Amino acid sequence: MITTREWIQRLQAAYPHASQVELAEMLGVAKSSVSHWLDPESYNGFSEEVAMKIADLLQVDPISVLTTSLFTRAKSPKLKDFYEAMQNQFF
Repeated sequence: MITTREWIQRLQAAYPHASQVELAEMLGVAKSSVSHWLDPESYNGFSEEVAMKIADLLQVDPISVLTTSLFTRAKSPKLKDFYEAMQNQFF
């Protein structure tokens, strides 16, 4: 399962000259949100709107990013398994 952190790292790789502030502006969030998502101890996902922006910026299928957000927020193992299986269809 690709994590929230890994999506932000992919965004950083795609836009290597963008600072965290600039990435935050691209996503329409505060810089602290980007910093939080990059924290390996953080398990917070991003909103569906942010997931769609990331997908657009990376030119990937939005479902592949949305499943990360849904997985992160899911409480039950059954839902987590479902979202992980959905994402695996893209990678």
